Amino acid sequence: MIHYLSHYQIDKEKWDECIGNSPNRLVYGFAWFLDIVSPGWEALVEDDYRSVMPLPSKQKYGLHYLIQPRFTQQLGIFSPQPVTRETVRSFLRRIPKKFVWCNINLNQANCEETIFKFTLRTNYELDLQAGYENIVKRYNENTRRNLKKAASSGINVELSDDTAFFVELYQQQSNVKHEGIAIEQFYQLIQKSFDKGIGRIALAKNVRNEIVAGAFYLEDRERLIYLASFTTSWGQDASAMFLIMDRMIEGSLSQFNIFDFEGSMVPGIARFFKGFGAIQRDYPQFSYKLVNPLLFV
Repeated sequence: MIHYLSHYQIDKEKWDECIGNSPNRLVYGFAWFLDIVSPGWEALVEDDYRSVMPLPSKQKYGLHYLIQPRFTQQLGIFSPQPVTRETVRSFLRRIPKKFVWCNINLNQANCEETIFKFTLRTNYELDLQAGYENIVKRYNENTRRNLKKAASSGINVELSDDTAFFVELYQQQSNVKHEGIAIEQFYQLIQKSFDKGIGRIALAKNVRNEIVAGAFYLEDRERLIYLASFTTSWGQDASAMFLIMDRMIEGSLSQFNIFDFEGSMVPGIARFFKGFGAIQRDYPQFSYKLVNPLLFV
């Protein structure tokens, strides 16, 4: 039976055990991650944590709603058991009616449902098991050209553990402008990931030792996930992000099976990911509204 649990009722040890043993596990589903991006999150739990579904809940004007948290691509149903069409259907039907509006992303293993209307969103993944030489053969001409451009510019890529400095640069240089609470959440995510030994920061520097681009990655067992980046105008002109991605792919081969670009619905960004030979992997977005959604703008 599927039960609704408020935040304080969730046994986070059992929760994380369920997530960790799930074939469709994703770092976004662990309790520590949810605590940062969706404080007070609630949940649906089947039996004694046989299957789980986080409910990223918020409240406004006395109304409860579900919204996909920032920096969190996929959530949905996780289980060590096969996630069937009926499993997805049962969980979605058990979402409490108190949530009058919903816009959340499920995960790739939750795509089979057909009764509920889904919008498919796009992720891009690269199979690292093919080996670097074979992976590079799949780079398209644009990626090869930009890698040569970056190399000729004298760019060097190195790892860093200066989380605060990275967040400062990200806030200054990123094309995505976040409000204060989002930046604080981002810093907490990076700091916590480094505390757990699963965070990676890659920085690109020019010949004057100036930082011209940077990217943050999360490790999750067999998967390395690209979460966020920034590029200066100089770095953009020199194609610095192409070199960062290439170096991280090459350096990940011995540790991971999947390089997860996290996808994008923006055509230009999607082309950038596909240029490295990444394969499209869709995941569902689930939405409904019982009240005027303008209340939540």
